[in-house]
Amino acid sequence: MICLLQNLESRTEEKDTILYRELDEIAEILFIESGIMDVGFEITRKPRYVVRLNKGSLIGAYNCCENVKTLFIFRCRTEIHGFMMRKHIWISLLEDYPHIGEFIKQNVRI
Repeated sequence: MICLLQNLESRTEEKDTILYRELDEIAEILFIESGIMDVGFEITRKPRYVVRLNKGSLIGAYNCCENVKTLFIFRCRTEIHGFMMRKHIWISLLEDYPHIGEFIKQNVRI
């Protein structure tokens, strides 16, 4: 577990920042510690935000593990503070320590 914590990087984003747009490649996992994130999609070139994520949310884990692009828009409703881990490090950790992946599957709702 120490190797997981050693590879976390601090991440802060300003209010109204668009982190990802539809069909963007996600190259990191974001752990939100404070702030609010809106998640939505675009219809006729107008964004519609339908889900709100708060403290304790995890963004990008599915996309990194399954190597798929995002289907949604992620926008910071407020200033966001948290941590991130780069995709190649995350994949390497899961290969070296498969019990981390099992722990996450059992304890994290995605």
